[in-house]
Amino acid sequence: MRTESVIRLGAVVIPLVIVACGGEEPPPQPPPPPPVASAQAAPPAIGSAAVAAPPPAPAPAPRPSIADNIKALFDAINAHDANTEGLVYAQNGVMKTIGTPDVSGRAAITQNQADGMVGFPDLKVTRLRQLQKGNVAVFQLLMTGTNTGAFAGQKPSGRAMAIPGLSICTFDDDHLIAEERIYYDIPTLLSQLDPKAKAGTFRAAVPAPTSPTDVHSAAGTPAEDANAAVIAGIAGPLDKFASALSAILPDTATYDLAGSPTVMTGKQYKAVVASIQKRYSDASVAEPNVWAFDDYVVAEWVFSGTNKAKKKAVTTHGAIVIQMAGGKIANAWDYDNRLELEAQLAPTKQP
Repeated sequence: MRTESVIRLGAVVIPLVIVACGGEEPPPQPPPPPPVASAQAAPPAIGSAAVAAPPPAPAPAPRPSIADNIKALFDAINAHDANTEGLVYAQNGVMKTIGTPDVSGRAAITQNQADGMVGFPDLKVTRLRQLQKGNVAVFQLLMTGTNTGAFAGQKPSGRAMAIPGLSICTFDDDHLIAEERIYYDIPTLLSQLDPKAKAGTFRAAVPAPTSPTDVHSAAGTPAEDANAAVIAGIAGPLDKFASALSAILPDTATYDLAGSPTVMTGKQYKAVVASIQKRYSDASVAEPNVWAFDDYVVAEWVFSGTNKAKKKAVTTHGAIVIQMAGGKIANAWDYDNRLELEAQLAPTKQP
């Protein structure tokens, strides 16, 4: 550390009287210097105008969030505005409706949605439940409307439809939909529109509920991880799947298989699995994607096996939403498209 000492002397002003020696006049003092002129800005040239600095560039508009785009998507669907709906998809986005060809690109998706609205001018899509984790959003839906326009190459039936469905959307870094996978049972839709379809063999159309959407977001808790692990653990060969499912599916649970006429109990669904075991060999169930949100788990599944009667190998896709309670299934909603299976089992036409 360095120390400095400063000694300050007070200033003393002493008046001086100068006396000339020998009575001589003192020599004249030199004149004071002329005052220094203060600097002044040069006047602007005649005819010139002052140039103002350009205004700052406006701030870019804030990018819509995923939540903003979700709202915009369903607002546009229910307003029958296919153009605005299309803007929520990325330019190279893909819409995959299981069991039908993919629709790729924003323009094609927009046209696809516009075509669908022709058949059902009063189409309404109700979000029953919304589950979100990061850039993945899952929607349990009920699609309702009256077939008063041409649809699937058929004349209007004038009949009502109410189809449960599941949409799984993956958003990109711009918060636009990069890929949407849609699961719903097309045979149920066709039966609802067919006046000759026998009542009780398909799910009847019901009005859309008016209750608010049930919304859940993943919190990344150990309980969520444990629930996801339970559901992921049942995947594997069909015999193992059946055994593991039976252990976590109480007989009294509700099991809503979207393509069935009515909601089943856990006991009834176990009987469905036992029937599949008898009809298929070398079968297995894979679960490529599993997410947990509060006490809900969503799993996309892939079934593969060989139909013994048809001697044909098949692969089908579906997705299930499960509400867990105490490590077991309390309620389940299972979505697939039977048309995907029927197309693979249909006899091959001979040339």
